[in-house]
This record gives sequence, C-alpha cells and structure tokens, in this order.
Amino acid sequence: THVLLFAARSNNLARTEWALQGGHIGVNASDDMGRSALHVAASEGHLEMVKRLLDAEADPNLQDKHGNCPLNDAVRHHHDAVAALIRFRAPNVRVLLRGLSAGIQMCAASAAGDIVEVERLVVNRVSAQAVDYDRRTALHLAASEGRPEVARFLIAAGSDVQAKDRLGNSPLDDAIRHGHRQVQ
Repeated sequence: THVLLFAARSNNLARTEWALQGGHIGVNASDDMGRSALHVAASEGHLEMVKRLLDAEADPNLQDKHGNCPLNDAVRHHHDAVAALIRFRAPNVRVLLRGLSAGIQMCAASAAGDIVEVERLVVNRVSAQAVDYDRRTALHLAASEGRPEVARFLIAAGSDVQAKDRLGNSPLDDAIRHGHRQVQ
C-alpha cells in the first residue's frame, strides 16, 4: 500500500506500474486515513498519475476518513486540469460537502466577490446551494456583501433565492438589511 501511495505522491509512474502489475496491491488500497493513491495524486496535481490510476480502475468516489473524494482534493488545491479529468472520466462523481469545507469555500468566495473562484467551484460540481455553519448559502453572502455579479451567477447556477438561513432570512432580506440595492 505504502509503495503505491509513495509512487503517487512522488509522481513516479514506473513505480506505480510495478506496484500495480505485481498484483499485490489493489489500486484502491488506502492508508490509515483512508486516502488512496488517487486521493494523493489528485491532491498533488499529478495529471498523468491520475490518468494512470483511473485507467487501472481507481475509484473516484472513494472517501477518506474526512469524507473527501479525490475530486474534493483536486478542487481544494486548485488543480483544475486534474479536476476536469476526474469529472470527465467519472461523470457521476460529486464534490462532497461533508464537514462543510466546500460550502465554506463557496461562501467565502461569494462574500469576497471572487467570481472566478465561484465559477471554478460550480464547474467542479460544488453546489450553488452550498451552505456555511449558519445555513447561509453563497447567495446570502453575495447579497449581504453587495456582490451583484456573483449573485447573478449563483442564481443562474440554480441557487434558491428564497432559501432561509438559520435565522429565517432570505438573500433578499440580507440585501435589503445591508442597503445593497444593486443586488435586489
């Protein structure tokens, strides 16, 4: 197991071939944290390694002990080419929101008005309905911070304009309360 994980981390395709062809190590073998070679390669941004592991039928839906799948790792570390490859090769895989990490990332980008990051997250299958710890959607944050471009994008991506946060407020309530007419 450790041979394959080390090979993935160091992007050593020859060692990966050796480990897989010997038949002693399964492609989905994982460490004590539940991370497979595909998790490691995706996290490191090793595109050719990810291709090889997927060719060997590595499971892109495999979750580690924190609930992350390889697509989560690629997205979190901004390895967009790796994320695109995983999405292409495994059309049903989704960024998992366990621990709210992807939701927090989406909400933070929305609050900051970082439209490029918001678009990147949506392309990588982070839900436009992702929420933070107060059940505020990214649209709530865009509205409360006066980010009309982000708000328009999120609405087009399917964000619910009537979603209620933990206190029962909608994104429109937040825009009105903070005086952001351009978002209303």
